[in-house]
Amino acid sequence: MPAVVLLLGAVAAAGVWGAAQVAAQQAAGAAARAVLVGEPGQAAAEAAGAVGGGASVVVAETPGRMTVTVNVPAGGWLPDAVASVMLVDAP
Repeated sequence: MPAVVLLLGAVAAAGVWGAAQVAAQQAAGAAARAVLVGEPGQAAAEAAGAVGGGASVVVAETPGRMTVTVNVPAGGWLPDAVASVMLVDAP
């Protein structure tokens, strides 16, 4: 019986982490779309607001490239879910 409980706990933890990963990816995509419109500050705020719960958003800009990275805490002992979208200027 303890093995079944442990297995169910691991499956539930994997589901929570997977949901956090999907939320991070969707937020990074939304922020990247806002950056394309020309509003990187608003992009970070919208992405963090969309995910909520202590998410952090970083918009890094270098010549010809912009990267949006979203970290979403998965909770408990699980690692943070991280998603990143890179926008590159066409040559």
